[in-house]
Amino acid sequence: MQRSDESQKWMLKVTDLTAFQQFLKENNLENAAYRAYPEANIIFINASFSVIYEKLLHSHLVVFIDRADRQPQVESAVSFFDISANKVNLVHSVYPNLNGKGQTVSVKEEDFDLEDIDFAGRILLSDGASGKLSTHATIMSSIIGGGGNTFYSGKGVAWGAHLTSADFEF
Repeated sequence: MQRSDESQKWMLKVTDLTAFQQFLKENNLENAAYRAYPEANIIFINASFSVIYEKLLHSHLVVFIDRADRQPQVESAVSFFDISANKVNLVHSVYPNLNGKGQTVSVKEEDFDLEDIDFAGRILLSDGASGKLSTHATIMSSIIGGGGNTFYSGKGVAWGAHLTSADFEF
């Protein structure tokens, strides 16, 4: 991790976003904030490591800090997925109504295959999608919410959930 006094991008999870924004103002750091995600109490700031360490790290309002300037990359494809390893098949059997129905899951990666019949009728199109198809994203989406239409092992954890996609940039 770079520990210079150069400004870096940071993501902070806080307990109370409004209180944390007031904390930033009281510490003359209100201009450091450049984006917030209020639904999750997440705020993005530009600050040096010394500001993070000296002023923010020990605040009772801060739950988590991570660098936000790393670029995500597509991972390699998953060649085999066994839903019995995590007892997902047992949950499907014992609790058939625990299927993700009424929930929406967003896969933050490149796009999954919108033509895959395991997602039929449950895809929500997004303006934030990358526009680039990825086998890895399709596999991850299948693990999350595959309907098991092509083969029984393709039934995902939340097979009743709606699926959408969000590009790495969002």
